[in-house]
Amino acid sequence: MINKGGRYKKYLSEYNEYSILSDEVKNIIAQLPARALIYANDKLYKYIEREVQIKTEKKKIKKEIKITFGFALLHSLALNSVLIEIKNNKRYKVFQKMDLELIYCFLSCHCVSVLFNGVFQKAQLIEYKSLSHRKRTQSQYSTSINKLIGELLNIGFIEQLNTAQVYSKTGLVSASNNRGTYARKNYRISLKGHAEIDRFIKIYSQLHEKMTENTLLHDFLTLK
Repeated sequence: MINKGGRYKKYLSEYNEYSILSDEVKNIIAQLPARALIYANDKLYKYIEREVQIKTEKKKIKKEIKITFGFALLHSLALNSVLIEIKNNKRYKVFQKMDLELIYCFLSCHCVSVLFNGVFQKAQLIEYKSLSHRKRTQSQYSTSINKLIGELLNIGFIEQLNTAQVYSKTGLVSASNNRGTYARKNYRISLKGHAEIDRFIKIYSQLHEKMTENTLLHDFLTLK
């Protein structure tokens, strides 16, 4: 509450409702603990309860973000080593005849599609930057990503969707691009692509557990 002077009231003595009370009542109020006053006022109690709930929820979300980020970072640090081992060991029947750039593109397709109801667009994919590609321009990246998308379509790991298919999967209508002429192209992981992802996850889990000595199930819990 703000008084006529435009500043917030800080003391009980500043409120008219308090000033008209008898000294006996004021003395009783002064001896009451804050919790008793809170419980005595239903609106104040509900307000404080909401504030506590909001702060508790924020703390919970912050903790979950920290844990989720820890999981993601842990896996990202091991991913390249896992992929190199898969590429160097012919007994792993996954991602055969695919270079690292194409594999990363496909994994990016999968991750984005999981987050967006099974549908992804080219602009959402994360560029794989090897040492030789660090200074690649946006134009070169666009050409490269188009080439990679084309390769994934050719080997049958992804499929292009029409507007009706996008709507049936997501309930959303595809937005047009900046030129406003054509709708952005939408894709999904094909059944063949999902089968490849499943094989990769199985192999990845085994190699990751070996590399981190089961960090995922034991040591990582200390991050909580």
